[in-house]
Amino acid sequence: MFDHLVDITEPICQRIDSNLASMSMMIKHHIAPILREFVHISLLILTSV
Repeated sequence: MFDHLVDITEPICQRIDSNLASMSMMIKHHIAPILREFVHISLLILTSV
């Protein structure tokens, strides 16, 4: 879902401010996978209790 929203809004952000748009792409490629893994592990822990 997050990736899809970034894909939709990124061209708009590029037109407004390319520096800020590059930050959203960094979040998509570097931070979002870490958050997905954290949520996945958290769910595994919660369901095993």
